[in-house]
Amino acid sequence: MKPLLQFKQVSIYHPKSDNTILNEINFTIPHGEIVALLGPSGIGKSLLAQSIFSLLPENLKMSGEITFQAQALTKAKRGRDLVLIPQSVEALNPLMKIGKQLHTLTNNKQKIKNTLLELGLEESIMRSYPFELSGGQRRRVMIAMALVSDAKLVVADEPTPGLDMEARQDLLQLLLKIKEQKKSLLFITHDFLAAQQIADKIVVLKNGSVIDCIVREGCAFTDESFSHPYTRALWRALPEQSFTCE
Repeated sequence: MKPLLQFKQVSIYHPKSDNTILNEINFTIPHGEIVALLGPSGIGKSLLAQSIFSLLPENLKMSGEITFQAQALTKAKRGRDLVLIPQSVEALNPLMKIGKQLHTLTNNKQKIKNTLLELGLEESIMRSYPFELSGGQRRRVMIAMALVSDAKLVVADEPTPGLDMEARQDLLQLLLKIKEQKKSLLFITHDFLAAQQIADKIVVLKNGSVIDCIVREGCAFTDESFSHPYTRALWRALPEQSFTCE
């Protein structure tokens, strides 16, 4: 089966300074799977997300190709088949009630109601403006928008920073609901523990390039899954691996 989304030799660079931020990125996102794009903060992961939606800053350029179902990405596909959950919970329209924002994505009132309840949100939240909600509620609303939409691919850009362990685990369970709906998820994160918990595949970035691509075998990743020294060191530094190192 053809991949849902594919990055082909994608580079992001600053033309005036000739500085390359991301260099010849190649990986695929299969249908109905979670792919984690893992790398340290500031390496350019969010820029890759922005490139999918043609939202790169004006001073940056992209070369290479991003295809969706083996075809070039178009404005229509970005608006219909792909949805972005941005880093900031301030991304919701502050002047529009939650219900109206959800109804821009679907007219199915029952689907909206069921989705909100599944995410632990009362139906009454639809009458609220974003500023009336907590940060956690706004995060859930953004996930609800992804679930009620007809999008085949959801891009979640660094959704876990600043969360305590309980809230973080709760959010990861919510992200798994995207997969339950047979949608694909690109999970952009610097959190290796979170990536290995929910991802079917982990793509590892270092110094602007992909250095490792690990596919989950069976129920979990194992010590043998990680061949690159950098990735293996991250794995062995996890608490459940007893912080071992070579």
